[in-house]
Amino acid sequence: MDEALALLTEPETVTTLQQCYDLHLIGMIRFGQNKLDEAERIFNKGAALAPIPKEQALFQKGLSLVLLKKGDIEQAEERLIALPPEYATQPDARVICIFTRVRLEQADIARKAYQKLMKNVGQMNPQTKAALTVIAEKYRLDQPNAALPKLDQASNDEIIAKLVEMELAA
Repeated sequence: MDEALALLTEPETVTTLQQCYDLHLIGMIRFGQNKLDEAERIFNKGAALAPIPKEQALFQKGLSLVLLKKGDIEQAEERLIALPPEYATQPDARVICIFTRVRLEQADIARKAYQKLMKNVGQMNPQTKAALTVIAEKYRLDQPNAALPKLDQASNDEIIAKLVEMELAA
């Protein structure tokens, strides 16, 4: 990861798509290095400076992953709710929302969102499908009456790693 960072320069301003993607990649690398405060700073900067809503949403989703990793589930949910509807309904954002709902212990909402998303599972990229699958398996979303299990941090970190792979593939 350090080699990749050596090839990238954090832009002061974000006026081009390339600058957006470079800044987002730097944030994701920092996230992968578990430098969460640095990743959060970068994603906040990108969300504020990105020139178009699509890129702003990219940074907001990255920020929501950082907040989930930090355990600030409510703030992660707020970031996702703030996404413009055309981006909030994308499969990757919906998968992150489902994870947020299970972490908030909102089983019914999570299961309904999971069932709705499963209707379009054939149209998902492999990384989105993999992230959804691991969340569904670990939280038993396909079992309507099952209580949501309490997962340890390692299990939640595994899910977050899948969400990161999903976002990098988006």
